Amino acid sequence: MLTRLCLAALKYSDLAGLERSIDDAYSIASQRLLEVFFDKFVLLDHLRALKSYLMLGAGDFAELLMEALAYGFQIFGESPS
Repeated sequence: MLTRLCLAALKYSDLAGLERSIDDAYSIASQRLLEVFFDKFVLLDHLRALKSYLMLGAGDFAELLMEALAYGFQIFGESPS
């Protein structure tokens, strides 16, 4: 695939060949980018850590939300039940 990119002479009148070359370059760049993200930078581990941070671990988010809602109900003088 890469040799076809390097050896093919592109002409603007050959739209099909130009489109193939662009698609090939896109495929190569996309594959390489995914390899770098997942292998070198361990993207999934970072995403899991971000998810854990945003959700405040297992269940902490729900507990804090309930406490905030209960406080909000107390301010307005309503019963949370």
